[in-house]
Amino acid sequence: MNRKNRLYFFFSLISLMIFIIALTSPMDETLLLPSVSPDISSINLPLADPTYLLWETSWGGSNLDFAQDVWADQYYIYVCGTLDADTTNPKLILARYSEWGGGYQDWNVTWTIGMGVYGNAVWSNSYFIYTAGTSSDNLVLIKWDSEGNQIWNTTWYLGGNYGVAHSVWGIENEIYLSGVYSHDLLLIKWDDYGSQIWNRTWGGGNWEEGIDVWGINNEIYTCGSTSSYGSGLNDTLIVKWDSDGNQLWNRSWGTPYEEYYTSMFGFDTSLYFCGNIWNETDLTTDMLIMKWDSDGNELWYQIWSLPEEDKAYSIWANEFYVFVCGTTLGREAEYEKVVLAKYSYNGILVETSYPKWNDDYHYIPKSIFAYNNYLYVCGGYNGSAEISGDYDLYLLKFYSYSTPPAPYFTPIEPNPSLNGTYYLNWQYFPESEGYHLYRDIHPILDISGRIPYKILTSNSLIETGMEEGTYFYVVTCIVKGIESEISNPRVVLVDLPDPPDNKVPGYNIFLIIIIPSLALFIIYKNKIKGRKTN
Repeated sequence: MNRKNRLYFFFSLISLMIFIIALTSPMDETLLLPSVSPDISSINLPLADPTYLLWETSWGGSNLDFAQDVWADQYYIYVCGTLDADTTNPKLILARYSEWGGGYQDWNVTWTIGMGVYGNAVWSNSYFIYTAGTSSDNLVLIKWDSEGNQIWNTTWYLGGNYGVAHSVWGIENEIYLSGVYSHDLLLIKWDDYGSQIWNRTWGGGNWEEGIDVWGINNEIYTCGSTSSYGSGLNDTLIVKWDSDGNQLWNRSWGTPYEEYYTSMFGFDTSLYFCGNIWNETDLTTDMLIMKWDSDGNELWYQIWSLPEEDKAYSIWANEFYVFVCGTTLGREAEYEKVVLAKYSYNGILVETSYPKWNDDYHYIPKSIFAYNNYLYVCGGYNGSAEISGDYDLYLLKFYSYSTPPAPYFTPIEPNPSLNGTYYLNWQYFPESEGYHLYRDIHPILDISGRIPYKILTSNSLIETGMEEGTYFYVVTCIVKGIESEISNPRVVLVDLPDPPDNKVPGYNIFLIIIIPSLALFIIYKNKIKGRKTN
């Protein structure tokens, strides 16, 4: 073998040895994992339990029929409105729908006197139903049983003055009716037998109107508008009364332009109002949502607005959430479309939904009510896609969570983790005050008596330095200090690489091989030179 071939053989042998060492050397498996955290903020999380339509129903004849108010309990939904509103003989209508019937109407009854009656309001204690309406000469209050049989009716004579019964509310065996009489806010108290106990009016030299009434214990609240008092052309108005009809305080609120309330609802000592406010910049009307306490202190207000005309019609609230129904001409709508806005108790906009947006029809929502996690919205529906003309009564049922929501827990990544580091992420709720994260080496089926592993204000966490094993996680959401149900569970496996067992690392073997090889090559080369010299 000549010198050239020997050199070729020698270097080929060294290359083969290096290749074998590279294949058999232990590898640092952590190099396979990302060196930086992924951008978990860009993950598009699905919204757990958004507001969505469950069913809808409509009913009416050939004339103008409109639903004005809705009330619901565990079993039934009651709707009050007007049939034949565009004729000389309008009739108050009360209809009952079954909760489990997918919008099936059990029965309906109508009531009229003289020149007709417009039905405007309904309230129920689950045993009896009370409806309020207006005729040309009287305000009307009717008591029904749960099967639609009239128990009694009573009227309040207007004496030739203008008057409208807008709302009705009950506390134990006492019924309160709110509206307008002449040009003043009106509040009437009746007993459970239809006898008037007292009536009160409130106003100044201009126009005042009572639009809604709500009460708890011995406190009664009416809301509406005033143009006699306040700071503008027309301002919002709240008047608080005791059960004897004594005014305790009143509040007006507004800008130099025009504002008015259209609805109110309360929970405990919290009072929620919706209405409309003039937008001087866009020369349109926006939705106004406000919260006051029972002492007449303003807590917050929010304005919901799209570039076109927006109107708020009705509001409902519980301990955690506030729901407002209205209409908008925004989003390039050809005519008014239904809007549902959901706020937290502290005024954070949680969600806005646009049911029936793709229908080429005209929906006007007049009232909203909720029971458990279900919303009911009623109003008038024009199937001909024309703003004027024939309307029918409609009722929509929605699902929307009304208690602190259980977050959606996204899959843990990477899984398995080969270096003890992984990333947790769950659904963000704008109304949340924080999240409780729970971890265990066993499945977590119940958190009763457990202490959270982490209390967080963000909706993500990076776990590092975790030992080998299997870990189970759930998370909860905190709203107003109340903890939600647990999320869907997630599990992650930490599978660390085997230790090197004191083996010589691959790069050291490489040095051990290559250095002696080079030395041998130099010795060999010197021997060749020596032979030539000799």
